[in-house]
Amino acid sequence: MRLIIAAVAMAFTLQAASAADCRGSEDILAVTDWSAKQDELGLGLTIFLTVKNNSEASYLLIDGTTEFIDVLGSKIGRWELPRDVNLTPGKQSILEFSTFMSGARLLKASKQNVVATVCINAAITDTGAKVEFP
Repeated sequence: MRLIIAAVAMAFTLQAASAADCRGSEDILAVTDWSAKQDELGLGLTIFLTVKNNSEASYLLIDGTTEFIDVLGSKIGRWELPRDVNLTPGKQSILEFSTFMSGARLLKASKQNVVATVCINAAITDTGAKVEFP
């Protein structure tokens, strides 16, 4: 029981540390689910990241990354997010992207032992406004 509580506490600590690195963008997109599968050639992964847009703006273009860390603090991988998106306020969207020759551990890891976060550096809204997170 103590191990489970420690793992959950570590997950929140890691999430908070990653969020601090994101300079406030964690309030915009929250990861609600993820999955990964080996690509057809066996050379990389296809990752499906479900995110919820918690802001009041719709985003059409983003500059950001996603990071996967296990609950013991070991980094599994960090990848750029797809730039061209359609993220509606209050709605969930699936961001699909591929990696080449990296991330194999993500296929083996138990989901409950992995914390996925997103970090957005800048975004373009549906009104054409540029939002930056310095």
